[in-house]
Amino acid sequence: YKVFALFADPRLPAAYRGIGEATVDNMILTIAGRRWPTLSATAQAQLAPFFVPPGYAESWFAARSQSVTGAPRAPLRAASRASDCEVINALFTTRTTAHFDIHYWQGDADAARVADILVTEVEKVWNVETAAFGRFPLSDANERQGSCDGAVDIWVFPLNPGSSHIGDVAWTKTYHEGCSPSPSYMVMWDLPVDAIKIRNALAHEFFHVLEFGSYSNVVGCSPDDAWISEA
Repeated sequence: YKVFALFADPRLPAAYRGIGEATVDNMILTIAGRRWPTLSATAQAQLAPFFVPPGYAESWFAARSQSVTGAPRAPLRAASRASDCEVINALFTTRTTAHFDIHYWQGDADAARVADILVTEVEKVWNVETAAFGRFPLSDANERQGSCDGAVDIWVFPLNPGSSHIGDVAWTKTYHEGCSPSPSYMVMWDLPVDAIKIRNALAHEFFHVLEFGSYSNVVGCSPDDAWISEA
């Protein structure tokens, strides 16, 4: 139910709907991922779409794309080995930098504005943090739902009304569940916030990309210790 609340999924019973927790980062997907082996097959089937990057037909976002826009859109392409390196469907425009692929929702002025800011800031954040930590993201080149070019993917799209993401501008998700190091991608909402807040959110989330790709993803791996990622 907490995952449903995070995405304003209509399956969430009315009794559990509310404003959520005012957290810097909502850790529920990380916690759910660490509990994945203990979940029932039914629960795993219900939650699986939330763990798929937005640009794929298997994702929760694909299933909800009509409700996000209020009108039907072209169908998203299912990910397959034949189309691995194409990645993007007709719903997103992609902008690239030296180390990032930024995919933003077409026809969304706020998403385009966020993408413009990201293009300006991402390489600055990369240079500062990789130099400070001596760590680099794991490549997604071999990921079925990565962009196959090794770049870090950032997805920018509309936040559903009613989401419990009240305190978040962005979040980071690994491609693999569990406690082993994994490449990851970022999601950023198309919120009308200023450039400084977007830059700060980017810097925070890129730290998680470095963390999840290195030693820190195996520290505090109990679901009850997920908070350590934000300590």
